[in-house]
Amino acid sequence: MPAPAAPKKKPELPPNMVLVSGTQEQFQARAEALCSALGWSGEPEWETNGITVGDAWNYVVKSLHEAFQAAAKGEGMPDPASAILHLGLESQDEQEKFVAALTEAYDEGKDADTSAVAKTVATTGAELVLPLGDAKKKAGK
Repeated sequence: MPAPAAPKKKPELPPNMVLVSGTQEQFQARAEALCSALGWSGEPEWETNGITVGDAWNYVVKSLHEAFQAAAKGEGMPDPASAILHLGLESQDEQEKFVAALTEAYDEGKDADTSAVAKTVATTGAELVLPLGDAKKKAGK
């Protein structure tokens, strides 16, 4: 594991704000190269280890960005164990490649600036299923 980032004083933020650093886009090329080295290359819908190439790329991008942001915020590097398990990386070589990429992103984030941005809130659709008798009562029938 890399040396931890120096602790940073976190600004007091209102509840609708979050501290961020960098963008996921800056890790796209690196994630694609790492995924190719781990066996996820080709069309986005192709599968390896039961995971599509597109999903693996997105997950690796997210993981690299999270490591970068953790360092920028002065936090410890996220534990790679859950990501390794999620991706099904079984060989020592695959795991070392993944951890090396996370460590590199974490080390880059140590000197990165942070900024406060508004939290993104998304409303998701949900279906309400009522037994037929309850639906009739609600409809006044």
